[in-house]
Amino acid sequence: MEELPHDEERPLQLSHLHFTLAANGAIQFLVLAFTGLTLDGGFSSRMCFHALIGYWLLVGWIALRRREALTTMDAVLIRVGFVLWLPVAVMVDSVVRARFAGGL
Repeated sequence: MEELPHDEERPLQLSHLHFTLAANGAIQFLVLAFTGLTLDGGFSSRMCFHALIGYWLLVGWIALRRREALTTMDAVLIRVGFVLWLPVAVMVDSVVRARFAGGL
């Protein structure tokens, strides 16, 4: 293995985040299962599902775009992106419901 100077970091690769992706998948499955048990007419389950789809589309886009050299922002989005997608899913659904009165 080659030595890097102290001021230069090894680029982060998607393969370094396998545990993070597996943990996110397990957490998302549990959250989706628990939101499916709430008695709110399916609202929280639908929001969780939309956030889940948005998160995995984002991960797929990052993986296709820069698999071998992730930026710091890419790594942050992979690690906590699901939490960031939840409020986005709620806002998008409320805008779509107000506009089309049917939701997603």
